[in-house]
Amino acid sequence: RQLTQLQALHELEQAGIEAAPVGESWPDNGKMRKIIQSITGVMDELYSDNLSEDVNRGMRHQASRGYWVFGLPPYGYLLAKDKPEDSPRLQPDPAMWPHLERLLEMRLVDCDGDRKIAERLTLERIPPPSRPGIKRARHAHTWRPKHVRNVLTNPVYAGVIPWRPKDPKTSKRTRDPETGEDVVEFLCQDAHAALFTIEQWRAELARRKKRTRSGTRRNPMRASDHGLFTPWLRCGTCGSHVSVSNGGSPTKPYWYYYCAANKENREACEGISVRTDLLDPFVLQS
Repeated sequence: RQLTQLQALHELEQAGIEAAPVGESWPDNGKMRKIIQSITGVMDELYSDNLSEDVNRGMRHQASRGYWVFGLPPYGYLLAKDKPEDSPRLQPDPAMWPHLERLLEMRLVDCDGDRKIAERLTLERIPPPSRPGIKRARHAHTWRPKHVRNVLTNPVYAGVIPWRPKDPKTSKRTRDPETGEDVVEFLCQDAHAALFTIEQWRAELARRKKRTRSGTRRNPMRASDHGLFTPWLRCGTCGSHVSVSNGGSPTKPYWYYYCAANKENREACEGISVRTDLLDPFVLQS
């Protein structure tokens, strides 16, 4: 950070632009000015690092006491304060909590997957997660598989306050060297009403990890090589982006365009499915 600041000052001087600090003055001597700039940069960086550590320590302390310090509450929760001067805690939203229970029933009782649950929740007209004050551009009333996955894999719904520590040197989340996943600490258990238990949450993660097979997902950039017009195509029904996928047999595969919204939720759009080897020559010849 300090080198970046000094480099910016050097580029300004080379361009003939004089930079001056606010509220103080630099010596006219060029060598002394560089020394003062270096010292000021180091002091500013130390102050910023100490402030970051203090804020991080304070947030961790509040989270260990069961308070919510991570901004907006998750879907189905509201923020409430015990006292006006206290930090907020999570409490179930009476209007949304039955929807979460319905989602969990589809998963545990009916054993539906993410996509099937998203389709059923959309058919039942249950409002999907959304940020307050921000309207979704397309399919505002439809669930996506990622919405279901975010609920079932979030430990907050197990009644705990999770904490993901960061490496002080890189400011990146600490990862487990064996699994490569983010390290998650439970600072406070039974901090608020839970949708499922810790055991159910761990079982859900284990189920998803077992179902994941390495090497089966195709790089979307490589897949788009088989569809020349993917960046410009849009679904004529809903206006969503068009993606490329493969089908057929391993010995004789074929590629086709499909509506991305229909791929995630069949109730969002009727969808399209056109083979690339038929559409691409037609467009080029036209």
